[in-house]
Amino acid sequence: GLVKYKKVPKNRILARVNFNYYMFRDRDGVAYFGNKGTMRMVANPDVVIKGDPCWGFTHEAGHVLQMRPQITWGGLTEVSCNIFSMYTRGKMGNESRLKAQKNYDKARKNIIESKPKKSYLQDSDVFNRLVPFWQLHLYFSRNGKPDFYADVMEKMRNRPDAGRGDDSIRNQFQFIEICCDVGQLDLTDFFDKWGFFYVGEFEVKDYRTYRYKITQKMVDDCKSSIAKNGYEKSAADLTLIED
Repeated sequence: GLVKYKKVPKNRILARVNFNYYMFRDRDGVAYFGNKGTMRMVANPDVVIKGDPCWGFTHEAGHVLQMRPQITWGGLTEVSCNIFSMYTRGKMGNESRLKAQKNYDKARKNIIESKPKKSYLQDSDVFNRLVPFWQLHLYFSRNGKPDFYADVMEKMRNRPDAGRGDDSIRNQFQFIEICCDVGQLDLTDFFDKWGFFYVGEFEVKDYRTYRYKITQKMVDDCKSSIAKNGYEKSAADLTLIED
């Protein structure tokens, strides 16, 4: 939403060479290994727009752009950055990575069909965790709201985050409410199927361990806030959408 809302900063994302590790993001920007193979992948314009090179480049840039903690609560460090990766790779004409890796089927089996019920955050595969976030983009971009995530992120930018550390999970519920507001739909069934309303205590290993406690009150408050708006529910089952 930086372009749409005229918030593109005057500076650029710094990309530099390093001699210790393949690719990573840090506080300075993004770094790529300074050997011939990696430099060919990220610095050759004919190569970087295709396949794995395109993913690697956009994934690290996505880390710079992901909003923390608003859309990067614990467990999403290697997930929300890939919203940008998926979008950019698609625009470059590449096949969807979620489709190629069969993550749609895997995610539905491992999360939606899980017994007992679990949170999407309890799935160890970060690409499975990405599925519901990408399905929102697919649905709304096909139904008259191509700027869905631009609008969601703008709303999140303009309000305080809901919590950090072990309380960062509260941003999940703020995200759900904003998605419903932007989409003008009651999406609670969709989020419920993906385990966003899972009640209980569990740990999530990210670059640190998060210990979450999700109460029934947190879920009820979120659903109640959405219900007050009187949005219609989607006629389509968004959990079945694929590229």
